[in-house]
Amino acid sequence: MTDVDRQIARSAELLNRTSATYRQGLVRQQRTQSIARRLTRIAVADAAILIAAVIIGFVMPLGMFGALAVMGLLIATTLMLAIFPTASAPTPEKLRDVDIRALPAQTQAWL
Repeated sequence: MTDVDRQIARSAELLNRTSATYRQGLVRQQRTQSIARRLTRIAVADAAILIAAVIIGFVMPLGMFGALAVMGLLIATTLMLAIFPTASAPTPEKLRDVDIRALPAQTQAWL
């Protein structure tokens, strides 16, 4: 094996290692963004429910049942937004429009 072949092998090994590390970082970043998006949606929905409850409470008293209803609505909304996925599955047209070289990365993002 010549020096050139050894250098090419070392470069290929380095490229494979850094590429895997880079991909893991991207996956972690996408996961973090997904969690942040979900938490933001939950916070906005809960804030809207609380604001509506306060406005309704100014007009007429909510009472014990109203407070329980608000609490139940907050819990249900939080669980629904936390459990169900935020993005829908891609359509076949969207799959057809993606560049073939970018398809593996897009597929991983869609999953």
